[in-house]
Amino acid sequence: MDANRFPAQAWSASLRRAVTGAVVAASLVGAGAAARACGYEDPSAASFQRGVLNMVYPKALYVQGAVSQAILHGIIATPQAAIPIGKDLFGLGYRRSAELLRQFGDQLKPDGSDNLSISLVLIEPMLWTRYSIKGGTVSASVHVNGPEAGDLVVITAEASMKAMMERRVTFQQAEALGLLRVYGDPAKAARFQALAEQRDGLAEAATVGQ
Repeated sequence: MDANRFPAQAWSASLRRAVTGAVVAASLVGAGAAARACGYEDPSAASFQRGVLNMVYPKALYVQGAVSQAILHGIIATPQAAIPIGKDLFGLGYRRSAELLRQFGDQLKPDGSDNLSISLVLIEPMLWTRYSIKGGTVSASVHVNGPEAGDLVVITAEASMKAMMERRVTFQQAEALGLLRVYGDPAKAARFQALAEQRDGLAEAATVGQ
């Protein structure tokens, strides 16, 4: 479990500093929009944000290399194009990813005592989703600006999520392969891992029972 001490607010602060620097250096009036746009809206924004992500969460970009290796060895399937060549505001790619992310949240089965928030980012389009787990329920907010203070941060890829949802790999296997990385409080990370592994077990039992 790669849970370590990088506060979620550091993402917002670093992104603001990086955007401010880009505005000053390039004199681009609209550069601040990169703080809110994902790759489905502006592919260049995703590239910029990945650089900031790697500064705030060291080795975050290792996920991309791990995905490439997993595809090469046939562990996971080659993903569909995650980012359009041009702007495709909330088009097919976004809807596909959003549905995948919501399904993942729907399949988590927390206890009534669970109280944690998880911000998960798909690294190709830099699409952030926030899962709020409280009172035995999970609510998913897709396309948020980034993590909030105290959030557990999960960095993964669309191909990784799809492989987990299709039971090609378990959460534990995905983490071991580097297909996802977790940053934040170790206790929260351990609870999220338990919920994700429980999801894997329930999905397997449902398949066997069919």
